[in-house]
Amino acid sequence: MNATNPKLPQVISWVLHPLWVPVYLFAVLLAFDPYLQMQRPIAWYFAVVLCVSVLASALSILMMRRSKSISDLEVSVRKERFAPFMVVLLYQGLALWTVQGVPAYIPPGWFALLQAQLAVLAVAVLINLRFKASMHMMGTTGALGALTFFNRAHILGLDAWLPVLVLLCGAVAWARIRMGVHSVKEVLVGSLLGYFLMSSILEVLL
Repeated sequence: MNATNPKLPQVISWVLHPLWVPVYLFAVLLAFDPYLQMQRPIAWYFAVVLCVSVLASALSILMMRRSKSISDLEVSVRKERFAPFMVVLLYQGLALWTVQGVPAYIPPGWFALLQAQLAVLAVAVLINLRFKASMHMMGTTGALGALTFFNRAHILGLDAWLPVLVLLCGAVAWARIRMGVHSVKEVLVGSLLGYFLMSSILEVLL
């Protein structure tokens, strides 16, 4: 695989970047979860706020790279991660604050999802002070934890699709190790943190 397509790890890392994964998760839940489809116009408003937050985070990180505040867009140097992480945390916090101000009913699952993502990122910021856990893995396995929770709690019937997401998580793990950005330990820690933090927080909130 490596000989025939040496750019495959980069492609996987880009497509399943932790900034984009929440958007994918939102799209899947909006398509399959009838509880979260209530007040669909509000859901689309939520989607716009989420996308603006993601794009603002991405542009901010790009500006940091161009100003040489970070060495690369992967933010592979642990000591350079604090500022980008805080920027993403700020934008996600603003997104949560924005949707909370909407004078209409919003299914609690959407609030819980944003709150859980915010909490997972906050934990990642703290852990990064001492250890460089893989954010790619926290993102993908966090999505797996969220989808597993909603599939069970709202009886979505997506059991056959969950193994596909597990394979995608495995592909991301392989890509990050193959690129030399993370060690096996960093990938494993990121995987466990993402899955168990997201699913546990959703259990508490909902």
